[in-house]
Amino acid sequence: MEVKLLFGCFVLATLCHLGDSCSCLPASIQKKYCKSDFVMKVWVTSTLQSLSGEQGFDDFYNIRILGRPWKFVGDKDVADLKRVYTASNGALCGVELQKGKRYLISGKVSGYKLRIGLCESIVQRTRLPSSTKRLRSRPPNCALISGPKRIMRG
Repeated sequence: MEVKLLFGCFVLATLCHLGDSCSCLPASIQKKYCKSDFVMKVWVTSTLQSLSGEQGFDDFYNIRILGRPWKFVGDKDVADLKRVYTASNGALCGVELQKGKRYLISGKVSGYKLRIGLCESIVQRTRLPSSTKRLRSRPPNCALISGPKRIMRG
């Protein structure tokens, strides 16, 4: 009887999408650094903005980049980038930033957009631990952290 009740609750939760949430494996700051296209200090100048007014993946914060980026891989001039995009809420792996605060962020460059998310990004307030500060002067050896690339032969 108890098993049937638990199974029924599980099915109901699945049908009602009560189990939707962002989940990811923990990763070190060094691994996130290596997987990122950019790492930079920013000052957040707005609250979360949405052009469509709906929840989604194209919400953004207006930012001002502080100093030179620690890392940047992309075609766009970094000085022109004034927004960082994220999902609208944590269940979609969106990142919550506070207006008027400074952060060290990392993420991916997608076209002309900087994107951050809970799983792949470094998001820390700028009072950084010394281990994180060392990333700027001594970036990790990403080949060692990521492991060797496998070659598929047909």
